[in-house]
Amino acid sequence: MALLLIAVVLLATANGANDLFKSTATLWGSRTVGYTGAALCAAAGCLAGAAWAVWLPAGLLDSLRNSFIGQVLGANPSQAAAVALGAAGTVWLASRCGLPVSTTHALLGAFLGLSLACDLPFDYRFLVFNFALPLLLAPLWAMTCTAVVYRLLARWRQRLGLSPSSCVCLPHKEVFAAPCGEVACSGTCAPVVIGTLESCSEARVSVRLSAPAMLATAHVFSALALGFARSLNDVCKIGWFVLALDLPRAGVIWLTGIGILMVGGGLVGGRRVASVMGFDITALNTGQAFTANLLSSVTVGAASVWGWPVSTTHVMCGALFGIGAATRQARQRAIVKIVLAWLGTVPLAAALSALATSLLR
Repeated sequence: MALLLIAVVLLATANGANDLFKSTATLWGSRTVGYTGAALCAAAGCLAGAAWAVWLPAGLLDSLRNSFIGQVLGANPSQAAAVALGAAGTVWLASRCGLPVSTTHALLGAFLGLSLACDLPFDYRFLVFNFALPLLLAPLWAMTCTAVVYRLLARWRQRLGLSPSSCVCLPHKEVFAAPCGEVACSGTCAPVVIGTLESCSEARVSVRLSAPAMLATAHVFSALALGFARSLNDVCKIGWFVLALDLPRAGVIWLTGIGILMVGGGLVGGRRVASVMGFDITALNTGQAFTANLLSSVTVGAASVWGWPVSTTHVMCGALFGIGAATRQARQRAIVKIVLAWLGTVPLAAALSALATSLLR
């Protein structure tokens, strides 16, 4: 049992090193904030998600507990430790190489290695429909939705005539009509109008909100939402190893502690993965990064509530692939490298888990 707890610590820190900055890498990549700002935003989202996971009534935790994987590992702490060690070793190695991989894929590969080493029963039907399909469909969904939504938003922005110099003008209370741009509002016109930064500065307005500043603010909140959803999903997957043992009064402590360990692992070893996610997949501006983050957070958050163990890595990378496809700025070499890392995650985790199983016997 002590070895299992150590393995969970290693897995949580490995997950943080690979996953913490995935929610805020676009903040850094689009130059919305610096690296320090992205780190603080990622830490805040991660801790909030871990705190909420404590009070999550059902969803992913129940799905894992009731699965055949949960029944097998919950009855044998040494086998659970082998799975956690195999997944942790895989994710740590990927983090050192700067490759964003899926902790969920690593866990599945580790369980496969345990099954082969111990000749355990393996419910392939359950694996395909409850794990493999969500993991496969989630990035495709994110890539398609992001590409479509971004193109729609770009057309909407062009029709409205919005540009980086646009702003929203809010007149003084005593001035019902204030000129903004080339439009002068009459008494029957709405007091809120859109113009340029120069024209708004000349108008008698009480508040001037620039479009880039509003978009940057929305981008930061979308990164926080994605970090929250990612943490909520991953804390459940990692915390299950401890909760399956039914340790008295340990659930709240461990779920909160896992979030702290994720933050620590990300701050120590997360810069390489953050650089790949933020700069290597595709060129990003604030609007593109905001679209990718928003759709990724919705997908991962919904999956956590509905009990689908999706990969935040695959969802976020899929969204960035979609942006690259929509803007035709995707960097194919980096994408191929990431996809190859995804394909190698399961066999590597299986090998490490089988090795750990042999050593623990």
